[in-house]
Amino acid sequence: MDTTPPLLGRGLRGVAVPEFSFFTSFSDPNRRDLVARFHQDLEASIVDRVGTAAAGRGFLDEQIREGARWRTEILRGVCETPVMVALLSANYFVREWCQYEWQIMCHREAVYAAHNNLDISDVACVIPVVWNMPETVWPDWSLERQYLRNREFGPIYLQRGLSSLMRRGRSSAAYQDLVHHVAGRIIQAGQRGLTPLGVDAAEAVIAGCAPAPGPRVVDDPTRLPATKVGFVVAAVSVDELPVQRSRQMLYRRSAVDWRPFYPGRPESAWSLASSALRLDAAGDLTPYPLSPELADMLRGFLDEARADGRVVVFLLDPWSTCVERCRRALAEFDGLDHRTAGVVAVVADDETVAYADALDQRLTEVMPRKRLLGRAQAFVWHTREADEFQESVCHVVDRLQTTMLQDSERAHRDSPFIRRETEGHPWLRGPGERWSGADDDPEGEVTP
Repeated sequence: MDTTPPLLGRGLRGVAVPEFSFFTSFSDPNRRDLVARFHQDLEASIVDRVGTAAAGRGFLDEQIREGARWRTEILRGVCETPVMVALLSANYFVREWCQYEWQIMCHREAVYAAHNNLDISDVACVIPVVWNMPETVWPDWSLERQYLRNREFGPIYLQRGLSSLMRRGRSSAAYQDLVHHVAGRIIQAGQRGLTPLGVDAAEAVIAGCAPAPGPRVVDDPTRLPATKVGFVVAAVSVDELPVQRSRQMLYRRSAVDWRPFYPGRPESAWSLASSALRLDAAGDLTPYPLSPELADMLRGFLDEARADGRVVVFLLDPWSTCVERCRRALAEFDGLDHRTAGVVAVVADDETVAYADALDQRLTEVMPRKRLLGRAQAFVWHTREADEFQESVCHVVDRLQTTMLQDSERAHRDSPFIRRETEGHPWLRGPGERWSGADDDPEGEVTP
């Protein structure tokens, strides 16, 4: 008698499908909203491909109803769903329940392989997706599995993970491709129909789990630091407004407090920009006014930012081209060949729109090189609405980070001391991948 659960998608032929088609396992309490959106997008993609709402239903612990016994619900979910999507974060394997969920699914795979005389490597019902890149090394036994890796998902995912990709917008082609790919893997892996595991057997697996491993720091010369963005606010203060400028309510005594979308959006330009990137203003985000002092040290400032893995975005008030201190600094910036700094200019209020052509001409005189190159050099001129401004900031940061990644890869590839044979990461190496270099060879020679 065949006791295998119904295959995922058999609902099309009138056969009942499992209650859940996949289980989302994660450990990032600060990004539960992003996890829930990704989970929902997977459900929708599966429904689009399979054709029934039941076939796309996934298990997420956020959905556990109030008053329910969460331990029982999680065990039921991980013991009955045919596929698990593991969102690997820096502390994923430090959190004990993530380790339990992982080991229970591995146990179910082993039981299925033994029962059907299959090699365990042919049963892959755990789909690891990098949520964010770790500062530490994950356990060795977790590295036996190949994580989701595809250049089509773009450099943001490859270097920083899915959470960073989602912060750039769920409408991006890279994110849509990733969701489509993972949904396809869920459908494919679900065809296995893993036999459900009893609660007692699951508790035995949990009892046999080793204590959560402590982190081990990894030093990788190709890995970029966590996302860092610095903002330079090129705006006038209320005390230095040009005579043509009457919209004083947009300005404060400090240029950093420039509010181009007031009163509709009372936030300052840099506050809107930081919120678009979901960065913590109290953390690695600092706005700098475009001052004469900054102009004198601009080259060193940008060099230091690049060395720190920080991209720099100039938030530009076109009226600043009428003020000498800003003109001087912008001209200095235009003469620097910095590929990790960009510009987002705001032409929002009616008065600025009326003078747009004249202001654009002034800007072209001050910054002829970067203004004429335009978007190819991460330069966005006309942002009329606050939402458009935030999208432009994300676009520029994306372009700058991609450039930084390409420069990092090129420098590493050309290094005579270390050579990467594959595109895998040393803490996430896949089957058959190895690294060679000074750390591997005591003589400091590259292994052939």
